[in-house]
Amino acid sequence: MPIPQTAIAAARRARTIAGIARTRAESPATIPDAPGRTALLDIAALLNDAATALETEESGTWDGTVITNTLPFDAMLAMHTIDDIAAQTPSTGFPPLVSLYVTAPVYGTAPELPASLLPGGPVLIAQEGDLFVRLLAVHAQLNAAPLEEDVTALLEAAFRLLWEHAQLADSIG
Repeated sequence: MPIPQTAIAAARRARTIAGIARTRAESPATIPDAPGRTALLDIAALLNDAATALETEESGTWDGTVITNTLPFDAMLAMHTIDDIAAQTPSTGFPPLVSLYVTAPVYGTAPELPASLLPGGPVLIAQEGDLFVRLLAVHAQLNAAPLEEDVTALLEAAFRLLWEHAQLADSIG
């Protein structure tokens, strides 16, 4: 039985985001603290594990119909662990529900915006608003099921904007 295209798309996203995590971890200028770099490397490894599970584990069937909106157990476990690591290590700049970027093709759900920082003052409010508008635009394009090379560019753009939001949080902190 072939692997569903939704799982293949999720695996590609997982590998792309793993690459983003590794690149970010390699730059002490970007992530100055060792725990943040370690967390990113752990996230990257788990994303690769999830991608392998998505690419190799066949989906179940129900009355002869392939079920395409489920994750293999190993991928689901990896996604939960990734979300926990991201939530516990905000210095990574990864959102607490990073898994939504991977699982969107499987579940048909869009990633969420990060929580508002509720910044004080019009300049910071405008900065956060601008980031949210740009991130919403990227999310909309990701949901439009673009070509794979577009998905890579859009994920890189989304994670760059999420990083900018994390930096804004640090500046308000």
